[in-house]
Amino acid sequence: MPMPTEMEMSLLFERNNVLLDHFLSEHKEKLKRRLISEEELKASSDENFEDMIVEAFVNVYGVAVDWRDYDEDIVSQFGRVIPQEVDVENTEEGLNVSYDGENFVIKLSFSPKDRYITVRGFQSIVRERYELRLFESSYMSDTHVFMILPKETWADLDRRFPEKVLNVFRKIDDDLDFP
Repeated sequence: MPMPTEMEMSLLFERNNVLLDHFLSEHKEKLKRRLISEEELKASSDENFEDMIVEAFVNVYGVAVDWRDYDEDIVSQFGRVIPQEVDVENTEEGLNVSYDGENFVIKLSFSPKDRYITVRGFQSIVRERYELRLFESSYMSDTHVFMILPKETWADLDRRFPEKVLNVFRKIDDDLDFP
C-alpha cells in the first residue's frame, strides 16, 4: 500500500479541483468499491467536502485496526505501508519485530490494552522516519484508522495547516486507547 503524495495530502486541507480530479482518477476503483461517488465529492459543499475527502482518505490510505485484531497482524499491516522490511513473530512475552535489519521487542500484557501497546510500540520502532496518527473520525469506533507518513511530511502539514491537521488527526500518546 503506497503512501499519499504531498499533493494529495494538501487536498485534505484545501479544496483544489485539479488535485481532486487527479486523486479521483488515481483511486477511482477503490473509491467505487467503498461507495464514494466522484459526482458527490465534486458537487459537495465545502463543509461536506471536508468530511467526504477525509472518508476517501480513510478508505484509500488508512490502516484499520479493530480492537479484536491480532497484534502481529497490526504490525504486518503497518509494515506494508512503509518501504523498509518489517517482519513480526509472536513470543511468550509479546512480539519480536524486525525493522530495517534491526530487532525490537514489544512486550504485551495479553489483555485488551495490547492493541495500543502494539500501536505505540510500532510507533516507537519507526519514530526516526515515520509517524502514525489516528484519523479523529474513527476514534469513537471499535475500529481505529491510522495514517502513516514520513515525519517531514507531518511537520510540513503541521506548519501549513495546524488547526486543520488537529481536526482530522490525533497524535498517538499514552492516553489513546479504544473507548
